[in-house]
Amino acid sequence: MFSSMRFFATSSLLLATPLLAQQFPEVEPNDTPAAAQFVALGSQINCNLTAGELDWFQFTTPGGYMRIACISGSDLQLELSDATGTIVQAFNDDGQGLAPSMWMNIAAGTYCLRVDGFSATTTGAYTLELGAPGSKPLNGNEIEPNDTVATATAAGDGAQLGGSLRPAVSVLADVALAGSTTTVVNATAALTASLYADGRYWLRCTSGANAGLRRRIASNTTTSITLATGFTAAPAAGDTYEVLEYDSDYYRIDVVAPRALVVFSITEGDDTWVRGWSYEVRDAAGGLVPTTLGTNVADSSVYQARVTSFRVFPTGTYFVRVFERRTEATGAPAVAPANGNYRFEVKIRDMNVGGVVVEGAEPNNTVATATPIAPGQQGVGNISISTGADASDLWGPITVSQQSLICFQTDGGAAPALVDSTIQLFQLTDPIAGTLSAPTLVTAGNTLNTTVGASHGRGSFNFLLPNTVYYLGVLSPGTNAATQSGNYVLEISLTDAPTYSAGNVATATANAAGCGTAGVPTIGRVIATELPILGQTYVTRTTNLNGPGNLGLMVLGLSGAQGPSGAPAGSPQSVYNPQPLDLTLLGAPGCTLNVNPLQIDVMLADPVSLAADYLLPIPSAPGLQGFTLFMQPAKLDFLTGNPLGVQPGNWMRIIIGTRAF
Repeated sequence: MFSSMRFFATSSLLLATPLLAQQFPEVEPNDTPAAAQFVALGSQINCNLTAGELDWFQFTTPGGYMRIACISGSDLQLELSDATGTIVQAFNDDGQGLAPSMWMNIAAGTYCLRVDGFSATTTGAYTLELGAPGSKPLNGNEIEPNDTVATATAAGDGAQLGGSLRPAVSVLADVALAGSTTTVVNATAALTASLYADGRYWLRCTSGANAGLRRRIASNTTTSITLATGFTAAPAAGDTYEVLEYDSDYYRIDVVAPRALVVFSITEGDDTWVRGWSYEVRDAAGGLVPTTLGTNVADSSVYQARVTSFRVFPTGTYFVRVFERRTEATGAPAVAPANGNYRFEVKIRDMNVGGVVVEGAEPNNTVATATPIAPGQQGVGNISISTGADASDLWGPITVSQQSLICFQTDGGAAPALVDSTIQLFQLTDPIAGTLSAPTLVTAGNTLNTTVGASHGRGSFNFLLPNTVYYLGVLSPGTNAATQSGNYVLEISLTDAPTYSAGNVATATANAAGCGTAGVPTIGRVIATELPILGQTYVTRTTNLNGPGNLGLMVLGLSGAQGPSGAPAGSPQSVYNPQPLDLTLLGAPGCTLNVNPLQIDVMLADPVSLAADYLLPIPSAPGLQGFTLFMQPAKLDFLTGNPLGVQPGNWMRIIIGTRAF
């Protein structure tokens, strides 16, 4: 097959000059580091894994923020190592579904990649994607020592901090007198009670039946050490052991607003990066926060070291502590480095900082009568089910000009307080008619309810589509079916670009009947799970190119038949020009063009399969997050009274994301 492609520039967000496709087949044998297949940056390698096989690849990079991933329905593992394939730099198993992925800063140099199956019987086709280097710079680093609340590194809104967990340091060597599988009695050392109880100390046996094994210390007295999990065999009298102190990093997060959405991520750092960690969330006094503020202690997955946590905090100071994983990562991931680098990211979106808005006169449950409210403001309203006159309130519009992260929640208001509510999230689909989408319901989640036993909603959303408009509805009941009337408050956070957003793909049927000859050109994804992500080559496949010479066209544009808001063409919210365009007067009766043509490329299909692949390299440019592109294929068709000679097909809309989770 032949495929033509283009890429678009960050500066203008318009399509730019052609770039030669970089899609190649796997070259066997490549089952050792010495036989590794060289891969060019920005390319895709179409591969096949047989049972028990190892596939090795090698690449050279000038350094930068890179995406390395496998696209497949099979359960695969990906390992990054040095040029010899002996020193492991990073490991991932389930970065996106069952397939592995990595996003990390990689230093200039030559590296090896190893792909294998999760089990010895894993088989299947996959595509290895090696992104072109981009830039995602850190704006700071942890400041050591920061292993206590008092020495914590400040992490404000927008923090992109580099952190590392150093190797363990031996702080005690002793001999066991006796004990059990979970308790070791020390022979000579007089310990300070609870010295080793903060989770970063481990006991490692250096002789006896447990030699080389380690267990995390849960607590200690002056004469004994209690382990969080026991050994299979009890250490015998005379067995030697050591106590290892692992690194621990504290980060301070200050919330100055009455309430704020706090999002923190612990994710891949610079190479070499740590394979696993645990985290705790602590209050200003250093104690674990109550669970009303979210999970207070958790471990990374054994398959990938990546987490993003969303929670709402009231005014105060909080600490996130990152430390050695509380339980060892066993199995295949253990090949990855136990110590290394990570990235700590923070976003803080204040709530209740834009003033109070009182709901408008009833009725106020339509677009025309909704109470205006903006991000950062607090709405004050009342629901009165008993009278039947005030079953719900509508608030908005909330206009999204770019990809945005937003949080909203309800709570009980002044007495009599509403104790059970649901939030409805609507998207405006037709601003002229005031038509709203079907609602997304948020019935619970606000753990900061001011009324005991209340149930109110909280939702955090990434709005992926720029130039969209939303409304929030409040009604009762929520989950308890409790008292149906009362006063409430609606809290909405300020908005900002999300830390991460998944890519998005949607297709729409067009020209299915009455346009040209049989066999409508149809665009789809080569790999059903592939998403358009920064730094990758996104691949589509067009079928039914059965016209003269099997020639096809790919129409690219920034607009389509509907805007991201779903607004009809020609309405104020539609930024998508006059599509669909009826091509009858141009000589293609019954056909419509659904994409505003800014660029048209030629495709040549395989004469047997009648399909052509179209490759779209996406630069690793953060400014392209949320970029929307429309694509519509067409074939040449002069056989059915079509003087224009072009038969369009269906169309696809893609939204570029930063990461597939």
